[in-house]
Amino acid sequence: MLNCFLSADIKKLSVSSLDSRLLIAFGACYWHRARAVLKNVQRAILRLRNKNENS
Repeated sequence: MLNCFLSADIKKLSVSSLDSRLLIAFGACYWHRARAVLKNVQRAILRLRNKNENS
């Protein structure tokens, strides 16, 4: 579906409700993934701090 969206004729592209829904869906996926990565980084930092305190 993404390939069809990206390969569509530029002249025919307009901000329709479908385009808006696709943008919202991609944004939500990106935000969800970014939050997951941030949580993993925070956990790694906490593990390193605990390891240094226990040494």
